[in-house]
Amino acid sequence: MNKFDFTVPGRQSAIGILLFFALSARKFFKALWPILLVYLFKNNSIPEDKRFWIIVAGVFLLFLVMLNATLSFFNFWFYIENNEFVVRKGYLKKVKLSIPLDRIQTINIKQNLLQQLLKVVTVEVDTAGSAQRELKLVALTNEQAIALQLVLGKEKQQLNKLKSEDEEENSQDSEKSAPIIRLTPTDLIKVGISENHLRSSLIVMAVVGGFINQIQDYFTDQIEVTSEEVGNFIIAQSVAIIISLSIAVLLIGFLFSIINTFLKYYDFTFARQDGEFTIKSGLLTKKGVTIPYSKIQVVSWVTNPIRNWMDFSTVTLTEASSKENDQKKAINIPGCNSRNRAVISREIFNIKDEPVWDKHFTHKSYAWKLWLLRGWLIAMPPAIIWYDNIIVLSVAAFWIVLNLPLSFLTLKKRYFRVNKDYIENSRGTIEQKWSRMYGFKVQSVKLKQSIFQRRKGLATIKLYTAGGKILTMPFIAESLARELYNYLLFNVESGNRKWM
Repeated sequence: MNKFDFTVPGRQSAIGILLFFALSARKFFKALWPILLVYLFKNNSIPEDKRFWIIVAGVFLLFLVMLNATLSFFNFWFYIENNEFVVRKGYLKKVKLSIPLDRIQTINIKQNLLQQLLKVVTVEVDTAGSAQRELKLVALTNEQAIALQLVLGKEKQQLNKLKSEDEEENSQDSEKSAPIIRLTPTDLIKVGISENHLRSSLIVMAVVGGFINQIQDYFTDQIEVTSEEVGNFIIAQSVAIIISLSIAVLLIGFLFSIINTFLKYYDFTFARQDGEFTIKSGLLTKKGVTIPYSKIQVVSWVTNPIRNWMDFSTVTLTEASSKENDQKKAINIPGCNSRNRAVISREIFNIKDEPVWDKHFTHKSYAWKLWLLRGWLIAMPPAIIWYDNIIVLSVAAFWIVLNLPLSFLTLKKRYFRVNKDYIENSRGTIEQKWSRMYGFKVQSVKLKQSIFQRRKGLATIKLYTAGGKILTMPFIAESLARELYNYLLFNVESGNRKWM
């Protein structure tokens, strides 16, 4: 029996006032940390009389942080009223947020390192059309959070009595199901090894560059001297130092990929439960996400040569959302082997055996277009500007030649498959990414035809989904494009199946 009465306005856990204090302190620190660095490293240059007032200002700032945290905590209420989940907060600016229970899509539980120490969790209540999490409670006990999750779920089910036959079948199956995927440390190492290390290296460089850029105004003299010394050293060492730095950056990117994978996906579990998928993962920040079967719009999986060799891919589930929030609504499942991927497809699409498909490839004109855009248009401007530089001309020629086979490799992986129930799209160059969805979940269809395509008798089809994801079938025969366009529009306008 649930011992929590959520119909009565209640506050979060009392220990949560410490979390409110930490959140308030973080806001002030993000705004003032450069000044604190100056005080720490240039303390000797500050006059004695000004140091006293700096300390007074710091104490007063700490008082404001504590006051803001206390008032925020005691003016935060949540409850269920008139089939709505309501949150009231604020002491200067009063805010009331409410979500109709039948619009609630997911109720997720997260726990960062500080919350683990305080034994509280964050509950995020989300709807389909929001660009951000609608309501967030940051300091509930785990028992309180689970009770709220169950109550909101049950209340919503009572409001939504009409369910499709597919949902009922999935719900019955889920009662006797077990975890589908559980990643071990060995699996996480494989996932980390197969990540894009160049991208990770660029992220690290961007973070370091951003940090230096923020503090350079406060340490101008030191940075100028250091930059000059580093520049002279690089010039003196020439090629050797550039190669060493490149290797070091890639190595840092590799380590960053491994560490980031462990932080995000440690103790990763993907399971079925009560008509929903549940995902739990995280080392420092623990996350728990629930996704109802019917809310999943597109299932995508991506692989590359290394992942093919290890027999796993990364599966992405895109749920209903606003178009602008596609990435935030996408749930990644790393380390998914072919057997587990088949289980996921069977659960979502009710597929026992691989269906019969009509497979259609993109026209070869698409490869020539890619070669023009990726190769010639990128290489020609620098070649024209530095036409007398043999190195620039050699690099430009190499880039043009390299992109010819890459463009045809992209063409080879660019196709789509369709039958009366499903649509599947494939794309990629080195990686290959597939996206599969129900035909009746298409929200709108767009047929495009450029002047060049019209001369060749070609067209491009774009499918828009409620998850913000767009499936594109470029440079296909015009007759096929119009047939697919009419067929999908007919399904969208005449179908009565629930798409979410």
